[in-house]
Amino acid sequence: MKQLFVTIGLIALIVLFLLFNVIDLVVGPSRAQEHALRNTVTLFEKENDEEVSEILNRFSLQQVYAIVRIDDNIVVLLADGQVVNRTPYQALPDTMSHYGYYEEQVVFVKVDENSETYYDMNTNEELFRIEMGD
Repeated sequence: MKQLFVTIGLIALIVLFLLFNVIDLVVGPSRAQEHALRNTVTLFEKENDEEVSEILNRFSLQQVYAIVRIDDNIVVLLADGQVVNRTPYQALPDTMSHYGYYEEQVVFVKVDENSETYYDMNTNEELFRIEMGD
């Protein structure tokens, strides 16, 4: 009887171990991205006399950027907290998915099942589209 409880206990421990590892495998990458984004903001705030009021999103096309709001500006940051662009804030239209950074300007990005489309923030003109393959 004692061996049965030991066996059941070991099986339960193995199942819990596997469960936690699967959860970490699924959630781990997003946690790492959130941590990196938070580190970028912290580096920026330490080096500058400004406080980020809102993290708008993380964006990557050719490089990874943190796009944040500071007062009435959208600020694009590199991973080391360095500012690469500062643009007057414009709210993200309901039809757009998130902000992006393309050719040294902040852009609106619309994502759907088949494509990712980049729009000029001032004119709403389509700049380019990335088609998603099947």
